[in-house]
Amino acid sequence: MRFTSVDDGVNKKALVLVLYFLSMPLAEVYCLATGSAFLNFGSRGFRGLYIYGLAAPAVGYLLLTRHDRARFAAYVFLTIDIYRGVRIWSLGAIVANLFFVLYMQTSSMRTVYPVVKSEDVKARMRRRKEAVMRFIGLEKEVDRAPERGGH
Repeated sequence: MRFTSVDDGVNKKALVLVLYFLSMPLAEVYCLATGSAFLNFGSRGFRGLYIYGLAAPAVGYLLLTRHDRARFAAYVFLTIDIYRGVRIWSLGAIVANLFFVLYMQTSSMRTVYPVVKSEDVKARMRRRKEAVMRFIGLEKEVDRAPERGGH
């Protein structure tokens, strides 16, 4: 897991995306307080508070700190928000989120938030599996397990 401190500098182009995510809780609370609807904000119930009050700031924090999985988290969130916009037919939400999905495809955003390599994911999964095996005490049994294959 790699974190880049904020002092290392947040690209000004990436700051637009970060501010979009970090402003979502304020927009949701404002729409709920005034009874208005804007983009996907202000839906009935507390569902929107979970999405825009908890998930959006978490994605914003990942983007701000340039976490390894920030790009993936942003794609997942924006895609779900596009789906919500289609479901309630909020054209503004669809356009805004689609803009940010396409914005993340630009070369400057790819340098700020690089694509996760499958080799890195596989290595991380292997390390986690080994750590779990050591934690539950199966490390020695795994080392002594017979090899599969030949007779």
